[in-house]
Formats: sequence, C-alpha cells, structure tokens
Amino acid sequence: MSISNSLWTAFADRLAEHGERTALITTERRVSFGQVAHEAEQLAGRLAELGVQAGDVLGLALPNRPSLIPACLALCKLDTTVALVSTKYRQQELQAIVRHTGLRGFLCTAEDARRLAELLELSSPITHPLDNNDDIVALMLEATSVALPEP
Repeated sequence: MSISNSLWTAFADRLAEHGERTALITTERRVSFGQVAHEAEQLAGRLAELGVQAGDVLGLALPNRPSLIPACLALCKLDTTVALVSTKYRQQELQAIVRHTGLRGFLCTAEDARRLAELLELSSPITHPLDNNDDIVALMLEATSVALPEP
C-alpha cells in the first residue's frame, strides 16, 4: 500500500467513526467528514474518467480554500503522486517542473489554468470542470501539446 493510498484509508476510517462531525470550518459554512468524502469521491471519479491512474504525477495548484482538502484526498484515493505547484512560478521554473516530473496535468482554478497554459505555451489547452461549482478544473497535458525547450 502506498503512502497516498494509506492517507485515503486513514481518512475513510475517520469518516466511518465520525461521518457527521465537522471536518472544516470556513466563514461561510461548516463541512462534515461525510461532505468532504463525497466531494473527494466525485473529484476522484471525474479524474478517473479523464484517464488519471495510480502513479500519475499531477500538479496541485489550488489556492488555500476548502476545495483544496477534497482535491488532496481525491488524489490520494487515486494513488497519484502530487507535485505542489505555485501559480507564481515563472515560465522556466514551470517548464522545468513539467520536464523533470513527467507531470500529467494540473488541478487548479480556471483562471490559473489559463495562466499555466500560457506559460507552457500549450497549443490548444482544454480544461475539464471537476466540480459542480466550476471551482476546480483539470488542465491535462498531452505529450504532443507541450513543447518544452531543453535547459
């Protein structure tokens, strides 16, 4: 069992014990373990539909807000490798990360997807909404769509 999968298992154990207990508190709402699990399951399902598999490397470029937690858990459930990516990286830094990690795509906001696509000089970027609020999108990278110069 990998570390990420064991994190999902630990969360699932907590969920079984305290599904209705509050897991997250924001200024707008309280979110139960059950609600977090539901959101994570939906994200994981949508990512699987896009072809994300165990071992894939995905860049996580989400701001610090409640949707970050289900996104992390969804990636753990799928047993992916997570590369933390700042949307403030310069072009060379971002290209180096993609080149050296074999990044398959990014989880980010729609606005950040546009910036990342521009920095990576993607010929025709396609984003995939991952939740009902259009809060998180996947910007998937195809081998032919990213032309990365060697350093």
